[in-house]
Amino acid sequence: MIISFEGIQGSGKTTAFKYVTRRLDEAGIPFLSYKFPRELDQSGSEFISLAKKNNVHSPDIIAKLVDLQVQDFFNAADYIQRQEAKGAVILIDRYIDSLFAYQFASVIESPGINPPIIQKIWDDLAVDERLKELPLPDRVLWFDIDPTIAQRRKETRDNTEAQDAFSSLKLQCQAQRWYLAQSLTRKNWHRIDASRTQYNVEDETKRLVYGCISLGESFSG
Repeated sequence: MIISFEGIQGSGKTTAFKYVTRRLDEAGIPFLSYKFPRELDQSGSEFISLAKKNNVHSPDIIAKLVDLQVQDFFNAADYIQRQEAKGAVILIDRYIDSLFAYQFASVIESPGINPPIIQKIWDDLAVDERLKELPLPDRVLWFDIDPTIAQRRKETRDNTEAQDAFSSLKLQCQAQRWYLAQSLTRKNWHRIDASRTQYNVEDETKRLVYGCISLGESFSG
């Protein structure tokens, strides 16, 4: 079973991810965890470096970021698929849906970028065909939060993330709209109100993940 954690920057997604993986580890429950982009993967490392250096998108930059992100997924896919076939529980912090959300947002954020240009980039890179070969999440936990609240959280917390090509409030708002649209149509998504206290968010996340593990299938709601 693959459970992915999705949400904009500052939603508390990664904090909840770390909390749940720590609790699973303490309970002796076997699992695998991934956080994309992966710093130890060549493609993931190049993606992180390129995103930090470029706060203005261009078609060339977007194409390179998309290619690196998809390749990072692919580099982990074979092992994930083999472990999933053995019945492993796999938790992923930011997976395929983040690629769609932030490329959708790039259309609004970037001067000279429009949907036909994005589509051409995806067609040239054969993104849709490549994504079909990846293992898909069985459950998606979406950490829903007002982007302005998320932005304030990022600005006030001690470990503020470095600004990168995806940090602007305008882009985060667009990514949030994409996530919202998906949550209304996809049955394997579960919305978590991430505007609540860290304790409440972590507790709900833990209950949902534990429910998936114990039932081996869906949570309700």
